[in-house]
Amino acid sequence: MTGLRVLQIPETCGWNDYVALQESHLAARGAVVLRPGLCRDEPGFAPGDLFQLVGAVPDIVHLHWPEMLARLLADTEAVALLRELAARGTRLVQTVHELAPHEEGMHGNVAFIDEVDSLTHGAHFSTKEHELAARRIRSRLPGPALHLPHPLYLHLVPGRGGSPYGATIGCFGRLRPYKRTAAFAQAFVRHVTGEQRLLIAGYPEDPATHHTLSELAAAHDRVRYLPGFHPGSEFVRLLEQVDWVALPYQRVWSSGVLVAAAQQGRRILAPPPVGADAYGPVIEDWQIVEPWDIDNLGRRGTPRRPRPGRSAPALRDPCRGGPRRRGAGDTGLRLRQRRDLPLRRGSRPATALPGHRTTP
Repeated sequence: MTGLRVLQIPETCGWNDYVALQESHLAARGAVVLRPGLCRDEPGFAPGDLFQLVGAVPDIVHLHWPEMLARLLADTEAVALLRELAARGTRLVQTVHELAPHEEGMHGNVAFIDEVDSLTHGAHFSTKEHELAARRIRSRLPGPALHLPHPLYLHLVPGRGGSPYGATIGCFGRLRPYKRTAAFAQAFVRHVTGEQRLLIAGYPEDPATHHTLSELAAAHDRVRYLPGFHPGSEFVRLLEQVDWVALPYQRVWSSGVLVAAAQQGRRILAPPPVGADAYGPVIEDWQIVEPWDIDNLGRRGTPRRPRPGRSAPALRDPCRGGPRRRGAGDTGLRLRQRRDLPLRRGSRPATALPGHRTTP
């Protein structure tokens, strides 16, 4: 990849290390990562002049979240830019995080995603199951594909910690409507009694979610709501204060919060993850709620505080030493560091990892 010019969309991300991990990996392999100031996922960011791309046309554009480009430039302008880059010979690679538009209720609607899919040369999915589900509703996704789970966070050090109050549940990340955080908080105050607490820390994407969570926090001492971006060490500090991490989605496809929670030894309350080859078998520290009815929190009983003296499982990157055996206390997560490759139609990456096949 020496000398290959790569533009990530977004170029930086102020709340998740996912993009920074990708940039470090690309740079280590000799790629030149471009930052023209076109699209950054940071509070208050305004896009720069599109003409800054002239003279530094990327060889590859990696679309982590193409909807963010639509939010900044508008749908038609974003599609026009991607079409122009493709006409200049740029290869467009897309990571499919969710199945629905990421910027729900704003820009990047179904028609926009359909256009982006038609322009993309290759796609990255978390698992084979993830890919099959996506292709059922997004028929214009390209054929070449790569299966790699979410990468580990290198700065996280396993540790238990936890809340002094009992079983404290945490909800983190961008508070988008599809994550159903507000409904989960409402179910918590309806059903959960005793010393159990709920900590919600994240940036609210819509006024209705923010309003609901603010009202619940004001009315219930056991609900703590911290709206806003919580990057890096601040997120780790908050994660260490909870015993459980809840992901009240209808389905889990790929989640950085899930990976961080497992690395930190938090217990997880979630629907079944799609793609067992990515997240491993269900264990004692992973309470599955299926079907994921929000009110199942009450009917299934209150999550217990972790037993004293339990240590966090030691996760390591399988790419650095062959297969890993699963032992006592192991979360069973089989996560791999991500390898992003320039995909070309009709070809397969030669360095695809065992167990993660490419699709012609």
